[in-house]
Amino acid sequence: MSVGSLKTTPFSRHPPFSPFLKRNKQSLSRDIIIVRRTVAARRREATMDVPQYLFLDFEFTMPETKTNPDGFYPEIIEVGLVAVVDEQIVSQFSAYVKPLRFPQLTDRCKSFLNITQEQIDRGMSFMNLFRFGNMTASARRRS
Repeated sequence: MSVGSLKTTPFSRHPPFSPFLKRNKQSLSRDIIIVRRTVAARRREATMDVPQYLFLDFEFTMPETKTNPDGFYPEIIEVGLVAVVDEQIVSQFSAYVKPLRFPQLTDRCKSFLNITQEQIDRGMSFMNLFRFGNMTASARRRS
């Protein structure tokens, strides 16, 4: 495998119990860690010069009238995001989210957003959306 000017050989090419590995197991483990860190750093450097954008879109519940009734607050009912790297769409995500406090959409909300109650009822909970976001972010940091 080659990354930039860094050359590595697959670990599987060495017989598992070769004298080289027995003598240098600690040294080899340290070298593998260094190579992994170097590869990860070069990947980060390569993407730093490229324009990257993340577009987020949230849709919220709405009261029936333009005035806010007592106790009403908007809740997220739809989430969309698009990741763009070097002017190319590399990832997209869209999901409906079930509101907790006001689960029944108003006619005004359904009409304005062109959304149905059934779509929202089949959506994920806000906590599941939050967990999904954290899980995805953690996975991206590890890669």
